Amino acid sequence: MLNKERRAGDRHDCNGDYFFSPDSRNQKYSCLLKNVSVTGACILTEFPLKNDDQITLHVCLGKDIELKSSVVWKKNDLYGLLFELETPEAFDNISYLINNRPV
Repeated sequence: MLNKERRAGDRHDCNGDYFFSPDSRNQKYSCLLKNVSVTGACILTEFPLKNDDQITLHVCLGKDIELKSSVVWKKNDLYGLLFELETPEAFDNISYLINNRPV
């Protein structure tokens, strides 16, 4: 049986190391951005996260992009993030990330 796709936007594959920081800007952790969509992303990290954790995903891609996110699923070291789209800047950052992502 195939899993029904629940994602609102298309996924775009990404390659490269990125950083995110839970709650504190002083502590950043390494992660790999596996894919990104308009509404969220999938990251791989050894740092343990829990569902509903609030994080800020940092992506350096010509400019420093910060995306407030919450963890919505986890499978081993893979985590699904849902972006918190609270400002026009958040929409601009997601658009920039998708349009300038590594191929």
